[in-house]
Amino acid sequence: MEAPKTEWKKSLFDFTATISQPEPLLMCGGTRALSRENLCIITGKPKVCKSTFLSAAMAAGLSARNILNMSSPRHRKIILADTEQAPYHLKSQCDRVFRLAEIRQELSDNFTVLALRPFTPQERYSFVMDAIEEIRPDIVAIDGVSDLLCDSNDLKESENLVSELLAASSKYDLGVISILHTTPGQSKLRGHLGSCLERKAESVVLLEKEGRGICVKPKECRNRAFTEFRFTLNDEGDPEYDSQDADLTALDWLLAIMEKGKEYRHGELVSLLIEKGIPEGSAKSGLKAGENQKRILRVGRGIYTLP
Repeated sequence: MEAPKTEWKKSLFDFTATISQPEPLLMCGGTRALSRENLCIITGKPKVCKSTFLSAAMAAGLSARNILNMSSPRHRKIILADTEQAPYHLKSQCDRVFRLAEIRQELSDNFTVLALRPFTPQERYSFVMDAIEEIRPDIVAIDGVSDLLCDSNDLKESENLVSELLAASSKYDLGVISILHTTPGQSKLRGHLGSCLERKAESVVLLEKEGRGICVKPKECRNRAFTEFRFTLNDEGDPEYDSQDADLTALDWLLAIMEKGKEYRHGELVSLLIEKGIPEGSAKSGLKAGENQKRILRVGRGIYTLP
């Protein structure tokens, strides 16, 4: 008589256990964009500044400051795995990360960069996984996740890669943020890989060109969606808020910071926003915008609360 199979018991879940919410690694507009044991995807058409936006996200993680609406509660150890750029452009991206973070490159031990362009997809995948095991980062940023595969339209290969990324995020208690193009003429993520990633990701951030700038939109979010905002590039190619969106960005942060039932003084709220990297003028305008939209209530002279 065949012995009963017991391997399935490895998957048993203790639903009586108390499990804390995963630590947020990156916030966008005051809401979680990437937590430990999760995936975040940055997507959009080619040449829509996805790598530039990723630079701002990594700078926010390294510096624990608010940079282009991205922030981290504390300093993070990050691996950047780049599969696409030639050395000159990759060096420019690294310079941008440190410029935005306002950290001297030679003083940072928390940033490791893998230049994977010369290698095969199998070698790229192995190098990323080996680096994760040795370095134990908080965040792994993969600029060109489809280049870890031979064919991003192969269903089995795509599902295996996503499963491996999820397994690594759980095993090493990290978050994975990846860049993937959209399908031409659509906002759908490209290939079977895109479909698999979109189903599993904690958040999908969509970048689209609008006029002279780039609009950042919450395509898919398991948590509260951030308010879309825009950025432009300065003379150095660094991202900066579109001035028209600064007030909405400040309001988004206010709604994340304020606790229901608690009253705040005007100066206190402005100071909290300044701590998040919001300019004082935008902080005041954002508070006024919240009051005008009745998303924030004034209950006394200079006293505010949530409705």
